[in-house]
Order: sequence, then structure tokens, then C-alpha cells
Amino acid sequence: MNEPTAGAMAEALQQALRGTRTRNPLVGAAVLDRDGNLAATGFHPGAGSPHAEVNALAAARAAGIDLSKATLVVTLEPCAHHGTTPPCAETIARAGIPRVVFLASDPTEAGGGADFLRERGVTVEKYDDESRLPADSRLLAEQLNARWFRAKREQRPFVIAKSARTFDGYIAARDGSSKWITNAAARSDAHVLRSRVDAIAVGAATALTDNPRLTARDTSERTLVRPARVVFGMRSLRPGSHLDDPATIRLSGAHLASDLRHLYRKGVRSLLIEGGGKLVSSFLRARLVDQFISYVAADLMGSGNPAVSFPGVDSIGERQSWMWDPSGMGASAWLGTGADLNLRLQTIPKEG
Repeated sequence: MNEPTAGAMAEALQQALRGTRTRNPLVGAAVLDRDGNLAATGFHPGAGSPHAEVNALAAARAAGIDLSKATLVVTLEPCAHHGTTPPCAETIARAGIPRVVFLASDPTEAGGGADFLRERGVTVEKYDDESRLPADSRLLAEQLNARWFRAKREQRPFVIAKSARTFDGYIAARDGSSKWITNAAARSDAHVLRSRVDAIAVGAATALTDNPRLTARDTSERTLVRPARVVFGMRSLRPGSHLDDPATIRLSGAHLASDLRHLYRKGVRSLLIEGGGKLVSSFLRARLVDQFISYVAADLMGSGNPAVSFPGVDSIGERQSWMWDPSGMGASAWLGTGADLNLRLQTIPKEG
């Protein structure tokens, strides 16, 4: 691969970070003009919105680029299936792009775009010279969607664990009170997160104690989205409570990996674990969390219900290692006028 293609791939990787991790992978794209100059970029904002390739092509057209002599560089093989949006491969073929370069193959049912395009006369190449990328881009290429790929290989949802905690790590006081630890901006951001997932889960104890609605709401408490609702644990729910509903999915929680595969078969591709601390800890202990989002208030309580609690490791080498997730809002971000932080982490992938 030549230097312009390497530069375009590095830019596409940076564009991918502007998206949001939920049921879809992070994808970025770039268009090179006939002279090899970077002409346009695009990214996939999230489920249901136009994909990176579509946005990059639209930006190139708006800039007056002749697509019949251009190259499309994308971080993931263009999709070839009909989902909430049309297949990107069809859009690319209609655009008349003669050459496409992609970084990672798509291992899911959405894959096949490379073959689709080749059959229509498009030159399609897999980017195989990551040594030309800057060091930070090489690392990003490896880690960008590693956890998402793992979830797809295991036929389970992409799992996001969320907690709202004090600076010293508590999600509730000793008397069980927890409203509100974080500020209004943090709570509003959490509802945006809820609106982007297929299902939200709590443990039975939290369902009984808090009677949560598990819906995505705006600042006036109007319900905007109703993801599927999941309760782990078979304790009876209070009659008439929000989750005492035949539509609520009940799972024992005794075998989390099997429970997740069950949800996948029901069409759940992204799952938000809302709590409580015991449920989040169970998923962490089983190493089934792909992204951890923690809203942190600048408050101290000294004791109470901890955000995470499971048997510790005997040796430092046995600890779970995480890294800051640079997608979305970044590794950390202030929320509102208060001191609350939004910390986003993902586990360091050990597999290829």
C-alpha cells in the first residue's frame, strides 16, 4: 500500500472514534481523489444512522470530487446485508467508486461486501501493511473493535456495564439511599446511553428495592425509547411494579454466558447492565463486560454499597487490566457544571 492510502487509513481510524459503542462496531472512512489527496471523511454515529462509507461519499460529492476516479478507504469491510439501513456495498457500487481498501473483515452476517463489490468490477483490497501506519494508529487498528468481534464470535450481546458512584466507589449509602449520587447532566447522559442499546438489565434485588422503569427518558421524564428489559435472578417481583410485566425477560443468572447466548437468540445485540453492584460484579468476575462506563461524583461516603465487589486477586499479575476507551466522549469528560466525570473503559484484548 502507498503512503496516501496509509494516511487515509490513519484518518479513517480517527474518524471511527467519533462513533458510539453499542450494537454496532466503530467504523470510519476516507476518500482519496484521483491524485491521492484526502478529499473527504465520514464515520458511523450509531445504530440506525448512515454508515461511515455513506457519509464519506456524501461529503466527497459535496466537495465536487469525481468518484469515478477516487478510492474509498474504510476501517471495516463494507456491509452487504439489509438492516436498519441499506447495504453499504450497494451504495458504493452505485457511486461508481473503482477501488476500495478495507482494514478488517466483517465476521458477522453483515459481511460479504468485498465479494459483492468484486463481482461488480470494483477493485477491493484488504489493507495488509499496518507497518506504514503511525504507532498510535497501529494500536487503534488492533483494539478498535476487538471486544465487539469477540462478542460476535461468542454469539452474545456486546455488554456494557454502567455505574454511578461516589469518588470512593459507592453506589448507595448504608441505608440503601442513592438518589441522587450524580448530577442531572450525568443522569441525562445515562438516558442517552439507554436509548442506544437493545436491552437493559438489573438484578432481582435492585428490581425489588428501586422499582426501576429501565426506559430512556428526556429531562421532563417523557419516555422516548423502551429497550427490552431483563431481570437476573428468579425472586418474585412486587405485583404492579414497573418490571412485573410478561414482557420482562427473566433469567436465573446462574450461568451468565448461557443467559447471554439466550438473549442473542432473541435478537439482543447490545446489553446495558445497570446494576446493582452484585450483578455488575458477577459480569466482571466472568469477564463478560466489553465496556465499563462509570459516572463519578466528587463525593465521599466512606461506606455503603460498593460499585464493584468480588473476591480479590492474590497476585498483581492476576488483576483485570483495562484501558481508557477513546470513543464517544473520550477517556473522561466533565458532565455539566458540577464535578461529575464520565469514565469509559474497555478491557485490553488478549486475543487477536
